[in-house]
Amino acid sequence: IWVLLLILNTLFNKEVRGFEGEFRHIHTLLYLGEYFGGGVVFYLYRDKIPVRWWIWLLLLGTWLLVWKFNPAYLQLPAAFFFIYTIIGIGTSSIRVPFPQADISYGFYLYAYPVQASVQYAWGTQLNLWQYFLITLSITTALATASWFLVEKKALALKERKRILPAK
Repeated sequence: IWVLLLILNTLFNKEVRGFEGEFRHIHTLLYLGEYFGGGVVFYLYRDKIPVRWWIWLLLLGTWLLVWKFNPAYLQLPAAFFFIYTIIGIGTSSIRVPFPQADISYGFYLYAYPVQASVQYAWGTQLNLWQYFLITLSITTALATASWFLVEKKALALKERKRILPAK
C-alpha cells in the first residue's frame, strides 16, 4: 500500500493538487499517507533496515540532484530522505541542549496553538521556512519554560513520599 501511495503521489502530484471541491483534500491525504506509511514500513522492518550515515548521505544526494534537475519528481526521493532522517534521529544517541529536560510534552501541548496563532497573526505573508522557524522557536521556548517552571516541579512532587499520621 505504501509503495502504491508513493507511485500515485509521484505520478499525479500536480493533477491531484489542482482538485477543487470535495476532492481538494486528496493531495493532503496522499502526501501525509506516504509519510505515515513510510514510518510504518520502517517500524515493521526495523531489524532489516540499517541506519547508517552513508545511506543518509546517498539519500540526501539523490534528493538534492532531483531537486536541482527534475523537481517535478521530487516527492519520491523526498519521502525516502525525510523518513530515513526522522528514523535515524529517533534511533540515534544525539544529545539535545538540555539532556535532563523532556520538552516533548510541551511540544505536544503548545505546537498547535502556536501554529494557529502565527497563522492568524501573519496570514499568508510568511513563506514555509519563515513560518516553520517562527513556530519552532516559539514552541521550543514555551515547551522549555513549561518543563522547568511546571512539569519538572510537578514530577518532583511525585517522588516525595507522604507520611500520614496514624489514627
